[in-house]
Amino acid sequence: MKDRRTIAAMVAMNALRGRFTPVPADMDVSEVITELPEIGGIHLAETAQEIAAKAQKIEGGKVTYLSVNISDGDLMITMLCDTPEERLTCEDEMFSRSGYAFAYVYNNSYPWCSEYGDVVVEKQPDGSIRRIG
Repeated sequence: MKDRRTIAAMVAMNALRGRFTPVPADMDVSEVITELPEIGGIHLAETAQEIAAKAQKIEGGKVTYLSVNISDGDLMITMLCDTPEERLTCEDEMFSRSGYAFAYVYNNSYPWCSEYGDVVVEKQPDGSIRRIG
């Protein structure tokens, strides 16, 4: 059986490819974010725990999917959130909203520009889900 760190590293590796990757239900997203610097060679502007706390600050909120992208040269960690108002526990729910998903987008280059909002996602021909807007 794989240990938690190995599982977190596998999730981080897929997220670094720009794919939305499910965060295991029994795992806090901070465990995955902790692996990003080692696997991806990136420097985080804040600790993994600080980033995760911001993403989950809505009461009852939990990050269910994670992706890492570069937009206009800035590193973005997009965390799709399951909240009491915005249920998101599976891909079908994501696409039932016409490709819109509620997320916390952490801007690693400019953390003060991080924010909650809707992002546009699309299933790719290879079966992966990527952020397109």
